[in-house]
Amino acid sequence: ELAVRASRQVERRTRAALFRECKNLDDFDFAFNSSIPRRQIYDLATCQFIRRKEDVLFLGPPGVGKSYLVQALGRQAIKSGFIVLYRSIFD
Repeated sequence: ELAVRASRQVERRTRAALFRECKNLDDFDFAFNSSIPRRQIYDLATCQFIRRKEDVLFLGPPGVGKSYLVQALGRQAIKSGFIVLYRSIFD
């Protein structure tokens, strides 16, 4: 029952986050943009920056994977127990 509750909570928080698409960090193609530091992204996925109350800002030209990574990191944060709200600057 605890596992079912936890799963439902993740589902509810994922819906409430208003992600455009369900992205998964393990599915990101780092070869697509080799300038993205894989180690740094996976470090962000630990959510330690949230616990330290630090901000993270993704900058770059269109189409390099910023939105994908932010949504994937948001999903990871939800799995770690945080509440997330996804917003684009265009929303």
